[in-house]
Amino acid sequence: MRRKYFGSIVLALAASYSLGSAMELKQFGWLAGFYNQGLSNTQAANSNAQSSYAGLQSRVGVNWDMGYGWNTGAGVAAALPVMQSSKAYSKSYYTDMGDFSDLYVRYNNGGFKFALGRFMSDAFIGSDWIAGPLQGGAIRYTNSFFDVWGVVMDSKLGLGKQLGRYGSELSWLKTYNPSIKEKTIGGEVLSLGVGFKQAGFNIDPFILYDTNVVLANGRYGNNGLLQAGFNGGYSYANQSIKTTTTLKFMFQNTAARNVALGIHTGGDIKNNTYFVLIEEELKYQGFKAGVGYYNIGNGAGIWSVNDKMRFYGKYVNGMGTSNYLAGGAYSGYVFLGYDAHGLKVDLLYAGGTYNEISLAMMYRAYKSKDANLDIGGAYVSSNVTLSHQNRPYPNALVLFSKLSF
Repeated sequence: MRRKYFGSIVLALAASYSLGSAMELKQFGWLAGFYNQGLSNTQAANSNAQSSYAGLQSRVGVNWDMGYGWNTGAGVAAALPVMQSSKAYSKSYYTDMGDFSDLYVRYNNGGFKFALGRFMSDAFIGSDWIAGPLQGGAIRYTNSFFDVWGVVMDSKLGLGKQLGRYGSELSWLKTYNPSIKEKTIGGEVLSLGVGFKQAGFNIDPFILYDTNVVLANGRYGNNGLLQAGFNGGYSYANQSIKTTTTLKFMFQNTAARNVALGIHTGGDIKNNTYFVLIEEELKYQGFKAGVGYYNIGNGAGIWSVNDKMRFYGKYVNGMGTSNYLAGGAYSGYVFLGYDAHGLKVDLLYAGGTYNEISLAMMYRAYKSKDANLDIGGAYVSSNVTLSHQNRPYPNALVLFSKLSF
């Protein structure tokens, strides 16, 4: 059944190109392959083998530009597992074989934009904590001085996407409903934010509220969750270098307890917690280097469906318990990188109650007006040394390729 579904996506891609020339539709999406190999301490339950899996993934859609800023479109996403050391482990990542990833109406004109339906949200939301395809509505207005946005999210498509982590959007496939809605989102998520930039300074306060957090057993707990905070910073640039100082803070309140979402059980956990991060980054031509530190309060962990941290510990095979957003987690980290001539490389070391060594890279092997081919991989070793999450260091290797159009 999965092979038949994936094959239909390939046929839909071919048909969309034919329709595109006749109806002036524009195709979008990707075809990709993903391989994740556990190297040590990644065994699945009741297995001596290191956890590993491989799969093919696609997202194929068409967008119709109706003029005057209006667009409508539709798309589907599908996954085909092709190898796994543990069926249970593979199923936890490629939980579902496919879903309608996109079904939307959008408007964009003169700095004002909005979208309704199922749509890729990145251009409509200025948030570190919500990204990728979502189900709901979003609105945004941007000018030279400020940026204001709002979103109502009923659910989102589970692709595993973590902002800035190469290939992460290829590591999962979980449907809007029931997989993500009933096991991750729970209620309705409302978020608002505004951003200001002036003379190199920026500050972006935001607020987020989930009306009903899902509990660890998959049931609704009738407990909401409130987050409020800001991203701030200062950037300086001349012809050769750019320095960026970043400060992030979040306050969170919830009575919910959920291990899978980083809101752990055990002991007398307080309803209030916080997240704080400070980072300094220096860029010279294609090179970058920096240091940072973050800390989470000893209450519940931070609830999130996406994040913009630099760590790979929640995305690589066997690393699901390396939750850098768990209550009490903290780490100092250093990083190096390169981004030029189609090659991106990131090297990171983090030490604290969250620990990670990671090397990730991606290379644009082909580029044209209508398509790009990226190939990449990552090696990650990480763990969390907290009493409720401590485990041996798992190590894993990821390889992927992605044809985008």
